[in-house]
Amino acid sequence: MVKVFLTGGSGFIAAHVLNILIEHGFEVVTTVRSKEKGDKILEAYPNLSKDKLSYVIVEDIAKEGAFDEALKSGPAFDYVIHTASPFHYNFTDPVKEILDPAINGTTGILKAIKSYVPSVKRVVITSSFAAITHAPNHLKLYDESVWNPVTYEEATKDNKFTTYRASKTFAERAAWEFVEKEKPNFDLATINPPFVFGPVIGYLNSLDNLNTSNQLITDFALGKKKDDTKPTESVQWVDVRDVALAHVKAIEVAEAGGKRFFTTAGFLTNKDLVDTIRETQPKYASNLPTYENVGEVSYPFDYDNSRVRNVLGVQFKSIKESVGDTLASLVKVGFSHKYTAMATSKLSPTANLLRNSRLFALPSALAPPPRPVTSKIVNESASATLPHPTRAAIETPPAALYQGDWGLKRALPAKSTIERSSKPVIRVNALDTFEHVTDFDSAGDHTMTLMKFQELHLPVSLPPPARKSRADIGRRHESPFESRVDNVSASEGAKERGAQLYRQSGPWLGGQSEIQFQAYLHSLRRRRPELLKQLREQYENKLTVERRKKAQDEGGLDADQTIEPVKVTDEEFQTWLKRLRTDKRLAGPELSRLLDLHTLSSDIPSMYLGRSDYYEANANKLASIDYASQGPPRTHPSAGLAYTRSGAIISNHPLYGPQQAMRPVEARVLAAKTRKRRYKRRPVLGVAGIAYEDEHDGTEDHLRGVEYLDPSIPGGGRVWVSPKRVSISSQGTINLEATRAERDLLAPYGVSNYEPKRTTNISQAAQSTQRSVPQLD
Repeated sequence: MVKVFLTGGSGFIAAHVLNILIEHGFEVVTTVRSKEKGDKILEAYPNLSKDKLSYVIVEDIAKEGAFDEALKSGPAFDYVIHTASPFHYNFTDPVKEILDPAINGTTGILKAIKSYVPSVKRVVITSSFAAITHAPNHLKLYDESVWNPVTYEEATKDNKFTTYRASKTFAERAAWEFVEKEKPNFDLATINPPFVFGPVIGYLNSLDNLNTSNQLITDFALGKKKDDTKPTESVQWVDVRDVALAHVKAIEVAEAGGKRFFTTAGFLTNKDLVDTIRETQPKYASNLPTYENVGEVSYPFDYDNSRVRNVLGVQFKSIKESVGDTLASLVKVGFSHKYTAMATSKLSPTANLLRNSRLFALPSALAPPPRPVTSKIVNESASATLPHPTRAAIETPPAALYQGDWGLKRALPAKSTIERSSKPVIRVNALDTFEHVTDFDSAGDHTMTLMKFQELHLPVSLPPPARKSRADIGRRHESPFESRVDNVSASEGAKERGAQLYRQSGPWLGGQSEIQFQAYLHSLRRRRPELLKQLREQYENKLTVERRKKAQDEGGLDADQTIEPVKVTDEEFQTWLKRLRTDKRLAGPELSRLLDLHTLSSDIPSMYLGRSDYYEANANKLASIDYASQGPPRTHPSAGLAYTRSGAIISNHPLYGPQQAMRPVEARVLAAKTRKRRYKRRPVLGVAGIAYEDEHDGTEDHLRGVEYLDPSIPGGGRVWVSPKRVSISSQGTINLEATRAERDLLAPYGVSNYEPKRTTNISQAAQSTQRSVPQLD
C-alpha cells in the first residue's frame, strides 16, 4: 500500500487533501501541533485503522529538525505533501511568525526526507499565487514561469501583504534550490493557488480560526462589507476541493514531477460574490450590498491555467457551487456567540435545550431507504424492515425520571412523558420544524417491544417450510447465524461446499414491476460487452471442470494434479451462445449464475417439467424456501431482534429446580373466537408486542375471554402460553409460534388462567365460621 506523509493535517487545505488521499486508497500519516487536533482528525474517520490513518505531533515547524523524529520513526513513505505554512495577516513579528516558519519549515522537511526516508519518490509543496504575482504592478500574463521579484528587505518592512507574499516566494525558491543542489532521490512539484474558498471540514471551532480567503465570504454574509466595497473589485480564486485534488494528482501523475502548477479558476468580482450569496443563501440577502448594473468588467491581467487542466486533469468548480457549499458548511460547524447572525434566526425552546444539553449532541435522523415502486401491497414496519435504526431513543434512569430529569438543562413536559406512560422513552422526530416546534413522541413502540421480546430468551430462527400439523410447532430451529446459511453472494462463506444464501446480488425478478424489469434489462444491454466477456470465462471454466472430471474418471489425472485451462475460439463461443438462445433449460443456470439472480420459487410446476422452453432455478442454494416464493429478506434474517444462536436454555426455578420449558408468559387476547372469525376458530393473541394466531382451534374453548369477548374480565382476556419459535418473513413481519401452557408448566410459578369467582345461593349465615346456631326468634 502506498504511504503518504502529510504535514499540517488540521489545516484548511490539508483537511481536504487528507479526505481525497483516503478516498484514493492511500495510507496517511499526518502532522498536527497538538494531541487534541490529532484526535479530532481520527474522530472524523472512525472506521479507519491505525495503519490507514495516524498522526504525529510537530509543535513548531520552524525549529531545526522539527520533522526529523516523525520521519525517522515512521514507515517507508512513498510521497510527502507539505502544506504546513502560515497564511494570515494577524502577526506582529514578520520574521518569527511568518518568514522563518515558511522557509525553515520547507527546507527542514526536505533535509529530513533526504536523510531519513530515501524511499520518497516525490514531494508536493503548497505554495501560492503570492510567489508568482508582481502586485501592485501586474504583468500582462501570469503563468508558472513567472516569479515574484520581492526582496528580503521589502519583506521585513511594515507591509503585511508584502511579508506574506515574500514568505511564500522565499520558501518555494528554497525548495527548488535544494532539489537542484542536493540532487535527492525525489523530485518536486508545487501547487500555487490564489484565494481559496470552499467548505470547511469539521476542525473549525469558531470564525476566529477561519482561513483568510473564506473570511471574505463571511464578511459579506454578515453585512461587514455592506457600505464600503466596489462591485468591480476582483480577486483570483479557486475552490479548496480543486486545490486538494491537484495535490493528490501531483503524486499520481508521473509527468507532474519538476513542475509548478498555477491552480486558479479565474477572476471573481464583489458583484459576482454578492449575487452568488444572494442566490444560494437568500437568508443573508438583507446583509448584502446592492450593486447597480456595472456593465462589462475589465480585469487587471490575463492568466494561463492550462497546465493544471492538461497535466493534472483538474476541472474547476463553479463559484455558485463553491460559495453555496462554503456557507452551508459554516452553519453546520457552528460559530462563537458574536456570530449568531449566521445561525438560524429562531429555534424552538426544546431545540435549544437539546442542542445545548450536557448529556449528548442529538444525532440527525438517518434517511430511511426509498419505498419500493410497486402497486402491490407492501407489509413493512419501521423496526424490523429497515436496514438500520433511523432515530435515537432517549432514556433516563428511574431515579431521575420522576423529577423530570432527562439529563438536559431543564425538564421535558411531564404531560408528554411520565404522565402519559409508565415507561417513558422518547424519540425526537424533528429537532426544529418549520413552525419552530420540537416534535417528539414515545419510543416505547420499538424499545419496549424489543425489551419484552428479549425477556422471552427465544432465538430467532430461519423461516420454516409450511407446517403439516400442530406437532410441527416450534420444531426445526435453525439459527440464521450458522456459518452455513449466514451468507450473501459476496461472503467468504458462500464459497464453501454446501453453503446457502439469504440474499443474492442480483434482483428478485418476481418482485419487480414492469417498469423496474424493463429498466433492469436496459442496464444489462449497456453492460453487454462486459457480460459477454464474463459469460465466455464462465463457459471456459465449465469446460475445464468437465475435462478435469473426465480425465480423473479415466484414470489419467491424480487428485492433486492440475489441468491446462480450456480456451475457446470465437466460433465455438458463438455456437454455444446459439444453443443458449434456443434451449432455455440450458440458458437458465448459466444466466442465473452470471447475473446472480434470486430464485423465483421453490417448486417447478409439473406441467413444465422436462420442457426446453422453461427454466426456473430451484431453491437449494437458499437458506430458507420462504425466500424463494416471497423474495429475499430486506434485512439480515435475525432483524437484530436477538443474537442468541441456540434455544437450549433451561429455566432454573429457585424451589423446584430445572424446568421442562421456559417460564410461560401471559398473552393478551386481541381478537376472540367471534362469529366473524368462525371459519378459522382461532383467536389472535399478543405477546411482547407481537400479534399471532393461536394454534388452538378446538370447537370449544372454556377459557374466559377467548371464545367470546368478555368485558367483565379485569384488564381484558389473557391466557398463559409457551413461546416456541420466532422467525422474520421476507416482508419483515415477525412470525411467532406458541402453544397454550399446560397446568404442569404453570404450577411451579403459582399462576393460572383467569377463572371468575363462583357464585352460590348459600346464605351469609351458612358461610360464617361461627359454630353456634343463631337464635331465630
